[in-house]
Amino acid sequence: MNIERIDKKRLKIHLSGQDMKDFSAEFKTLDYKNSETRQLVSDLLNLAKIKTGFDSKNKRMAIEAFQTSDLGCVLYFTLLSNVDKAKKTKYFIYEFDDFEHLLAVKKDIKTTASALYMLGDKYILVIKSEESENTVDMRLLHLLEQYAVKRKDSSAYRIYLSEYGKLLIDEDALCTLDKYFT
Repeated sequence: MNIERIDKKRLKIHLSGQDMKDFSAEFKTLDYKNSETRQLVSDLLNLAKIKTGFDSKNKRMAIEAFQTSDLGCVLYFTLLSNVDKAKKTKYFIYEFDDFEHLLAVKKDIKTTASALYMLGDKYILVIKSEESENTVDMRLLHLLEQYAVKRKDSSAYRIYLSEYGKLLIDEDALCTLDKYFT
């Protein structure tokens, strides 16, 4: 068994075919509706917490499982953001073809709640706002849309982005860019 913490929100566990036998599990019968599978996942996450500090207790997460050639499997665990029902969080996601375009808008946008990803050859800027789109400065949105393509916000896309995109700047992305690229 190999347990690897990818980052603060993601964990990878590789179980060999022998590990699966030791846990009395088979890939084809893994189903979270099954109590044996839930117990296996719970045991693995407890081991992961001891070995890596990955804490998933009382947190929502996505779980992906892939079978390996030795009849083992690789499990990926991704912690999901908790949704605060009291506040409406809105995400504005913009895809930039060119880093220079991103630099062109950084100084005009004053927000601390932003992250920057790279997905393929695109730069993805995610701005988090506690406001609805109607109260966000329309000038800002028009400015961004001159340099980037606005992506439709969905939790599935944000999960995909956190899973397959490369996180370049976790917090204060625009301020960080402004600081180092003036």
